[in-house]
Amino acid sequence: MKKVNSVNVIGSSQPVIGKWNQSVVLPCHISPPLSAVDMQVHWYRVRFSAPVHMYRYKQDWPTEQDNAYRGRTQLFKEELGRGNISLRLTDLRPSDSGIYHCYVDEGDWGDQGETELIVPVVGSQPSVSQDSTDPSKLLCKSEGWYPKPEVTWWDKSGNNVTHMSWTETEQDSHSLLRVISHMGTHKKSNVFSCMVRATAGPDRIFRLHIAENMRCIPKSEWNAIRSCAVDVSFDADTASPWLRLSNDGKQVRCGLNWQKVPDSPQRFTWHPFILGKQSFTAGRHYWEVQLGEKQRWSIGVAKASVDRKGFCNQVPEEGIWTLKLYNNERFYAGANNQYDLSLRPERLGVCLDYEGGQVSFYNVDKRYHIHTFTGDFTEAIYPFFYTGNTDELPLILCAVDQ
Repeated sequence: MKKVNSVNVIGSSQPVIGKWNQSVVLPCHISPPLSAVDMQVHWYRVRFSAPVHMYRYKQDWPTEQDNAYRGRTQLFKEELGRGNISLRLTDLRPSDSGIYHCYVDEGDWGDQGETELIVPVVGSQPSVSQDSTDPSKLLCKSEGWYPKPEVTWWDKSGNNVTHMSWTETEQDSHSLLRVISHMGTHKKSNVFSCMVRATAGPDRIFRLHIAENMRCIPKSEWNAIRSCAVDVSFDADTASPWLRLSNDGKQVRCGLNWQKVPDSPQRFTWHPFILGKQSFTAGRHYWEVQLGEKQRWSIGVAKASVDRKGFCNQVPEEGIWTLKLYNNERFYAGANNQYDLSLRPERLGVCLDYEGGQVSFYNVDKRYHIHTFTGDFTEAIYPFFYTGNTDELPLILCAVDQ
């Protein structure tokens, strides 16, 4: 049937993201608003003859539904008079993902809209192992995903080497996907980690470093690094109005309220950032920060001219070099260098080598090197700190034990 009087049935222009075993509303409405109480409302997916939900003659017809949807669908009857024909779908499962059509038949005309539903499922922590049939290859395996996740390989320098791999998927009886990614390598390879990331829903990232590439720093080297220790304290004049400092300038946390403080060119106002009082224009300098169980933070260095009033990304291109933890799910350096959460430190060491153009990060308790940025420093460099805004646990500057 053809539309008349410019009446349209409109679904959702963006996919609807649901959660397994939860419920979701698939939007659809008549525009301009027109009562659908006396119309036929027909929701379906692949085949019109297999309705997801059928409404006609002012009542539902569950006996005509596709068996997979019986007892799981509901129209909002009180909304039909306003042209709202949205559908509530319960007990979601990955197999519900797809394009849903909401068809309306008034007798003289008919039209339909579309809404896409995605029910993402985050799979298991990946395992990395040698291919038993070909020792020159590594396999990264993870199960229980939907939709197909993105697989990324990183080398020990943080470079993306995914182009050297190929990935296949298998579907189980629950429509969930098993991912197997193949990477050519050998015992002395610098391949470091495999990352599997959901492409819909929460950005959950899982990685597993290849153990043979991890190295505990020898004690003599560790002592040399820590011999460059300096006494760092927080600079209250740079602190965002969200931040609260201890009287000794060694602890800072994010408060719940914006406080009135004197504004100045030095103060960060957009983000809960703060700098150290000390600046460096030469030499090697090392300090440590106690993080404990904080789930969100960024620690590193920033150049003196970093933007303190507007929005800025924590990347070297904008004069900030940091190691970051995001919601205890993503552990990374700069913009792209991903690391295994097992390396996440409770106590972080930062070493700045100004002439060498390097800033390095260490897990103090495990004595592991995590990441090193390289570049050229051409102005004063300050210790940089982001407290996160999801908890009230402080960042604590620690004395370095020799």
